[in-house]
Amino acid sequence: MNQQEVRMDLDQPLAQGSALENDRLSRHSFAESAVHALKAVSPRGGFVLSVEGAWGSGKTSALAMVEDLLLQQKETDEIKRPIIVHFNPWLVGDRDALLRNFLARIAQALKLHDPADGAKKVAREIRAYAKAFDVVKLIPGAEPWASIVKSVFESVGHATDSIAEYKMPNLEEHKQRVKDALYEYPRPIIVFIDDIDRLFPPEVFEMVRIIKAVGELPNVGYVLAWDPTYVSESLKSLKVAHPEMYLDKVVQARIPLSTLSRLSRQTLFKNALEKLHPDARTSYFKGDEDRLFNLYFSGLRELLEQPRDVIRLFNTVHIIEPALRGEVVLADIVGLAALMTKAAPVFELVSRKPHYFAGPASKDQVSKDKALEMISGGAQARETALEGCSSPIDAKRVVHFLFPLVAKCDNSPVKESTSEVGGCIANPSRLFVALQRGFSASDISFESVRKLLLEPAKRNEVLHSLTEENCMEFMEFLGDTVKAFSEKGIADVESLCLALGTLPDKKPFIN
Repeated sequence: MNQQEVRMDLDQPLAQGSALENDRLSRHSFAESAVHALKAVSPRGGFVLSVEGAWGSGKTSALAMVEDLLLQQKETDEIKRPIIVHFNPWLVGDRDALLRNFLARIAQALKLHDPADGAKKVAREIRAYAKAFDVVKLIPGAEPWASIVKSVFESVGHATDSIAEYKMPNLEEHKQRVKDALYEYPRPIIVFIDDIDRLFPPEVFEMVRIIKAVGELPNVGYVLAWDPTYVSESLKSLKVAHPEMYLDKVVQARIPLSTLSRLSRQTLFKNALEKLHPDARTSYFKGDEDRLFNLYFSGLRELLEQPRDVIRLFNTVHIIEPALRGEVVLADIVGLAALMTKAAPVFELVSRKPHYFAGPASKDQVSKDKALEMISGGAQARETALEGCSSPIDAKRVVHFLFPLVAKCDNSPVKESTSEVGGCIANPSRLFVALQRGFSASDISFESVRKLLLEPAKRNEVLHSLTEENCMEFMEFLGDTVKAFSEKGIADVESLCLALGTLPDKKPFIN
């Protein structure tokens, strides 16, 4: 494979500093709404905002856009450009160290971005606060802090009474000092916390408790990015009653990312398609351009729910397409990649039981009615596989498009044109080639058929390459595909007929 053909998308989020200009999903207004909400951050108290969306929906990119807008604000007497703090709990790796690292990160950012005495004072108090918790080894929860400390120390007996009496006021004192320092600090501090939904459930719980504990600190705003379903399920697994209500008590504003619009999906799909190697986008089969268009509007568009879905789809296409180029139509390569990435149980069944989708490997094996009977026999297995997909209805539409006989067995209407294009995986031989990610010496290459029909000088080479294992299938495949080349014009038809007429006397056919 030529290295220049591989143009994989590394799935990088938009970068802070250029996020707004590179926005392709029309989320500028979303970022503006978040910035407007963060105006609630003031000396009177903090504010917690969550940017919510499924995995791969672009939350990190949205955070970069919010940050760009915050830093573009013009300073006035009323508006001060904020100090930005980034904290990624996923990189900490130690649940007990989350609070210490979180507070230390804020202190570090203050010291780095603002050398003024006020910033140094806040940083100093926050570090002292973190050390106090390090001694107690306690992360505060929903209860009043003093009562939590008291209950912990009382549980270990009278021998620790003096320690308890010392530690409780110490924590409260440090907390108040931080509040006082932040109250006097002239700039808001905005803390971006990403990848909470990458944490294990206990770490998710601890991170939410930390946010609840520090969310009231004045002049500090928090922008969280998480998948609300995963976070709620994590809390539920730890016996937190009513996790959604629990989150509502922690977060003042929960803003879900808008779903990917149809126009955005189409734009992402088109851009990804244009990144394929030019040879991949070359027309090898009659009607193949329309087939890709029809596939997109036959369930594929709906399967691509998130930006990352498009990236994963075309990364897979980049990997498998070069070996199938000219052998399988591009639309079916894309469709097969969609099953791999968005309907894995279905693809696994196609790999194990291809006859449940395309019928028998040889047309001579059974009649068309028997082929339909064979495909019908896989109905229950197909339904079970589809039920295991995140979007079973859309996955089924893609299957029906790729395999018209399955659609017929399911009594679903499919346009006849979808099965007339050469190189379709509805043809058992093409499906076999596609599943192998290429063809072996015993398989029939579509390129060989093309050479036989269009390049007279290479006909003898093609005919001499036939073996006992593939000669009959070659003739069958030739008959199926000759129509696809009729408009291009078969070169020197007379010599082709003479060459084919001598085949019965050739060794593979004699044996």
